[in-house]
Amino acid sequence: MGRVVRAQTTYKAQPGATVEHLPEILKALLAADNDVRGSAEATLRNVARDANVVPALLTHARGDPDPQVRQLAAVVLKRRVLGHWPRLDRETQEHVKNILLDGVVKEPVG
Repeated sequence: MGRVVRAQTTYKAQPGATVEHLPEILKALLAADNDVRGSAEATLRNVARDANVVPALLTHARGDPDPQVRQLAAVVLKRRVLGHWPRLDRETQEHVKNILLDGVVKEPVG
């Protein structure tokens, strides 16, 4: 049996949104309402221009309590990481690599 996505009744595009708004954006992207999802997608496009979205998405992909948010964050991370990789400093690149490798090793199977 699948898990029911909690309803997000309203969400307005946030032109000045930053990576700090990522939790709300990710939850809104899971909404059943097309208008809510569309607003969240527009906001994510703006936020995703910032290279700092990579470590923020990684944080949610590895540690959000909601498995659907973790999965969505991982998908968005996969789509964004290569484009931002050259703009990340070496320390952040190493951190991202280590966390991803750790996740692969520790991810439960089945």
